[in-house]
Amino acid sequence: MEVPHYALVQVEREIRFGWVAEHLGRRRRIVLEDGSERVEAAKRILYEWEGEPVESEGGSTGDRAAGDRAAGDRAAGDRGSGAAQDQLREQARRAKQPPAGFDGIALHARLKPGQSLDFATLAALVLGEAARGWARAGLYYALLGASGLFRRSREGFAARSGVELKQQAERAAALRSHQDWLEQVGAWLQALEAGNWSPGTGPEAAEFLSQLESLVAFEGRSPHWKALVQPLELPAHDWEENRVKLKRWLEAAGAWKGWGAVWLLGAGVTEGFAPELEARARVLAGRPLETEGRTDYRGLETISLDSAGTLDVDDACTILEADGDELEIAVHIADPAQALAPDDPLFEEAARRMSSAYTTEGTFPMLPPMLANGRFSLRAGEDREALTFRLRIGASGAELLAIEPSLARVSANLDYGEGAALLEGEPERWGRLARLCGGLAARRAAAGALMVKRREVAIDRSDPDRLRLRPVAREEPVHRLVEELAILVNCEAGGYCSRHELPAFYRVQPGRGPAGEAGAQWPATRFSLNGAPHAGLACARYVQVTSPIRRFTDLVMERQLAHHARTGEPAYR
Repeated sequence: MEVPHYALVQVEREIRFGWVAEHLGRRRRIVLEDGSERVEAAKRILYEWEGEPVESEGGSTGDRAAGDRAAGDRAAGDRGSGAAQDQLREQARRAKQPPAGFDGIALHARLKPGQSLDFATLAALVLGEAARGWARAGLYYALLGASGLFRRSREGFAARSGVELKQQAERAAALRSHQDWLEQVGAWLQALEAGNWSPGTGPEAAEFLSQLESLVAFEGRSPHWKALVQPLELPAHDWEENRVKLKRWLEAAGAWKGWGAVWLLGAGVTEGFAPELEARARVLAGRPLETEGRTDYRGLETISLDSAGTLDVDDACTILEADGDELEIAVHIADPAQALAPDDPLFEEAARRMSSAYTTEGTFPMLPPMLANGRFSLRAGEDREALTFRLRIGASGAELLAIEPSLARVSANLDYGEGAALLEGEPERWGRLARLCGGLAARRAAAGALMVKRREVAIDRSDPDRLRLRPVAREEPVHRLVEELAILVNCEAGGYCSRHELPAFYRVQPGRGPAGEAGAQWPATRFSLNGAPHAGLACARYVQVTSPIRRFTDLVMERQLAHHARTGEPAYR
């Protein structure tokens, strides 16, 4: 007669009964009820016990040959395997039923919450001192199954405390809710695929559609990715296919807003402004003109040049004096910084948005339209605060004469076509300025700047059913004038910050390597607080300040420059 050993093991979250067929040092070879085998570390076995004696198979130990003794351990484990397996199947079936006298709720009430008791003590308490073997195994199995009431510990088991019971209930409720939600997702998906989506399915359905939008915009970075990837059967490696699916589902629900809206969502751009921000914008829109300490340029002809339809006009130019081949000019930058202190909620909103966004669907400004297109915009005929760069430009280059807070009134907001006509109509003033700007470009090119011939298009949406691409020339003198004046102002802003040791957001770009190196690439531009050259523009220091209505960093740097120009002290240290 032999006494087989049995064990409880966990296989993929399921508690299984098995027969210990062989001891392998610190491991056990275990045969499960279905005859499959697995090797488990001894410390991972939940519970072991001796079963009922079974008849041995094969000859006695004295009859074994010497050659058999070499494999004795394995043979000993195999003798009686049939009987041990039969016992396993029969007894495990019974052990899976709660043992007589076991009442989980009553037992939990008898025990002190949180206190661990060794299993032998619990077995004696429930089954009596005489119970052994399969009876105790059945109790162990029942206690594991009552995990809502008892927690397995190193000593044995402990009754869960009231706090633990509450947490268990909350987890169970959350799991049920999640399962219900998965079933609902399946029903929604079926409706979308069948074209039977009902728009009146409630706020949960609307939230589901917003989650689909999030997946299109953020892909694997969406906070809903982990929850939806399996029920929606979205492969992580094929986002082209996923986009097609998600777009089709959103279209079926009538919730597809276009790729522009997707890109804006992915970039964190939101449509419109909160009511409290709109209210604050109305206050600033009615703010009286700030005149103290500002140079007045309002009586001089001042022109802005932008694309047709531009409403958020950031900059304009005045020709102050034509002396020989040189010109003295004033470049006026809109000055929203005078009204937006760092603690202003609109300043904080601009910091969140970082920039205006422009898509084929429309413009999404960094500041409310009544400010971006109204009070802060350099609109023709309106008195505006500005930050003015006074410059002298000649054949030998350009010189910064002053940076000063100012007042300006734009005479005309011209588009590029109208600007080209102005250059031809006034060759000694505006035409000469365009030629001098061409000279600035040539000097930068000679200094190693990257001069790109851009081929751009504008999207003609006059007929929504037939979009057209309209070529836009960017190499005309009027475009060169606007581009070079912006680069010049930003280079002078960088030089000013460097000379006066003002903290600044410098735009820097290293060179592309040794001259003539085959395949040399230009490194990407980046922000730096320390400052370094911008090789692509051939500029020793470059600080963007020309678009404070559209870019947050320009807004911050305009405040820094204006405050220093007025007081000699930095606004930000």
